[in-house]
Formats: sequence, C-alpha cells, structure tokens
Amino acid sequence: MVKEYEHTRASCSLFDVSHFGNILVFGHKRNEFLERVTVADMKELEMFHSVPSLLTSHEGGIIDRVTITNMGDFQ
Repeated sequence: MVKEYEHTRASCSLFDVSHFGNILVFGHKRNEFLERVTVADMKELEMFHSVPSLLTSHEGGIIDRVTITNMGDFQ
C-alpha cells in the first residue's frame, strides 16, 4: 500500500471505478436523509458538484465510502 501511495504522489495513478454502483435518492427530504446516513453537508453542496463522504451505520461505524453528487430535482 505504501508503494502505491508513493507512486501516486510522485507520478500519477488511475483507479478503476467501473464496478461502482449508482443510487438515485430523490424527494423533498433527500438532503435531510443523506445527512442522516452520511457525513456530507448537503446544504452546502452546489448543483452538479460532488463530495466524498462515508455511509455510516446506526452505531456510528463506517459501512462504505461514497461520492455524492447534487443533481438537483428530478421530475
């Protein structure tokens, strides 16, 4: 792991995200929901911007890393 970290800092690295899934969360309380289950500040996330965050368990542990993108309202 340290070798990969040093290479990325000295040069460049690619990370394959093709295996990542997508979940759409919509509704008038979607931001409140996402703030309950992640550590993201949804009120400050501008339209079409993304933020890395963590999906948390009821006990406060980390379930997984996530990236949240504000896509605005869906119709």
